[in-house]
Amino acid sequence: MARMKDHYSPCRKKEKFLMGFLRQKRKQVDQEKLSRLYQSYQQRLFYFAVRILEDPMAAEDAVQDAFLRIRPHLDKIDEEDTHKTGAFLFIVVKHIALDYLKKRKRETLLPAEEVEKYLALEWDYSENGDSDFEEAFRKLSFDHQVVLLLKYDLEFSHIDIAQFLHLSEVTVRKRCSRAKKRLNVLMERGSDHEKEIG
Repeated sequence: MARMKDHYSPCRKKEKFLMGFLRQKRKQVDQEKLSRLYQSYQQRLFYFAVRILEDPMAAEDAVQDAFLRIRPHLDKIDEEDTHKTGAFLFIVVKHIALDYLKKRKRETLLPAEEVEKYLALEWDYSENGDSDFEEAFRKLSFDHQVVLLLKYDLEFSHIDIAQFLHLSEVTVRKRCSRAKKRLNVLMERGSDHEKEIG
């Protein structure tokens, strides 16, 4: 039995070495990609977070947390599609900033109206907002926008979305279903309105 272990150990050592090398190379590539994304978007995300949190230190923390949160999902981010990437990053920062506000609310009893004001805050990541789809999409709630972007633009699985947003998979599935239904209703209303005008 000892002979068999000795016979296979050089292969296992080579395999282990190769796997370690590939992991290191992957980490290096991911670090470079993360660095490029940070350089490209950090300043705009920071100003966006400041608008929500009204605290530069907390805004800086929110942006850094966002980049830490996206790190495991870098393979799903296409740097060349700046529209989609920017939208995704703004969603992540908004989600984290709102979590900060909720935490602050629990700690300092921030009035609910103030938190609602930030939930209604709009951000512009669209290059042209003239399509029926984009108009209907903007009318969705923030939670519905997030799950649809993660599911269909970034092709996250329900499990990935659940882990990313700290929700149960069942909640994510329900939210995706409701968001799609709501989007269809909004698009139908938009096309009916155009028919009435035209």
